[in-house]
Amino acid sequence: MAISTDFNYDNILSLDKAKLMNRVRLNFLGSQELILDYNGVSSTAREDCVEYLEANRLSVVNPSFGFKTYEGTWYCVDITYNEDKKTIRQRFKIDSSLLNDVTKRTSAGTLAEKSYYWKIVDPDSIELPAAGSIPDGTTYSKTSNDNGDGTFDVVVSKDISVDFGGGGSAKQWAENETQSSSPSTSIFVSGSNMNNAAAAQEYEHTFGTIGETDAIWTGVTDNTWRIKYDTTTTPDVWFIESGGTKEANHPYIGINSSEWYDTNKTASTADYREDLVVQIGRNPPATSESTTVSTNSNELSFVSEGGTVPDPIEGQNRTISNSSLGNGKFQTTITTVTSNPQRIPALVDSIVFAGQSRDQNAVIVGKNATYEQFQLDLNILHKQKLGLQNTFSANINRFGLYDYTIRATEI
Repeated sequence: MAISTDFNYDNILSLDKAKLMNRVRLNFLGSQELILDYNGVSSTAREDCVEYLEANRLSVVNPSFGFKTYEGTWYCVDITYNEDKKTIRQRFKIDSSLLNDVTKRTSAGTLAEKSYYWKIVDPDSIELPAAGSIPDGTTYSKTSNDNGDGTFDVVVSKDISVDFGGGGSAKQWAENETQSSSPSTSIFVSGSNMNNAAAAQEYEHTFGTIGETDAIWTGVTDNTWRIKYDTTTTPDVWFIESGGTKEANHPYIGINSSEWYDTNKTASTADYREDLVVQIGRNPPATSESTTVSTNSNELSFVSEGGTVPDPIEGQNRTISNSSLGNGKFQTTITTVTSNPQRIPALVDSIVFAGQSRDQNAVIVGKNATYEQFQLDLNILHKQKLGLQNTFSANINRFGLYDYTIRATEI
């Protein structure tokens, strides 16, 4: 049917007069619509107006309504007429392939990119990249929907596996939330009811040789407090001082006892300072756990199984978990739990003494220790306590390391 010349279609169907009824984002894939209404179209002009739009406005480029421009090429998908309202409604969809691809990260470890081609006459004209040019871990797919009018809506999907290499998390469990920078060479004092509360702090080894009487430890937060040895007394003692004034001492040759006494009284009447806790060294976290996640072309396995992941070493538990991403790649999670040696007292070469007979009883407790450390502690106790009877109990834990208790008692 020829379009009647009785009507000024450019005026009736002017975009400037069209009313933007809606701008819709249909779904998370990025499909979008513009809905335009042309008002004041009589029933006698209806068919000619529809035919005019089919011939002249099946697409619009960067249409503007008000102060907003909708960038891209928008393709008409249907035209309808409302007899009661004397209105023609035209619905457009965006060809998002002319804009940036819509990207959505999925929980399976992939990036999904989709491109949309509306009202395509020949869907085969939308070609996918040649197989040889597609990177490893990337897959393409294409779907076509027949609109029933000789055109097709085509969607091209591109899935890219995400490489998590280097990502992960780590956890550590420790005795205290805050660890000293030198826990293996420091002394920690706590629970003191001495006049100056500053006594309860960390003391850093600052002079001499650990294990010898020339060693000195200085307070970290209040360095007027020190722990050192006094050879001018009988017997010789280790003591804690504040600005040159002795505050507490213990009557043993080595700084290896929890028995501290009040220095303001004579040796025969000195009060036992049960409130004063002197911790020699501090243990590191008992275990540390780390997790790494990566994306790989194949399932990973241990070297001992013919793979590339290093086998766990002494004191480690390591697990590998491979999950298929559905695109030819695998997401691999490697969790490593590493044990750390624990000791009472924490400072190696130190011994805990107890009892009323002064140096006649001793104990060393170890956990997650190598056999060499276990034997070393036996040797230390034997060397320092030749006149005592050494006994021990030990077992091999789940890490293949040793947990033990060694005691020295009077014969």
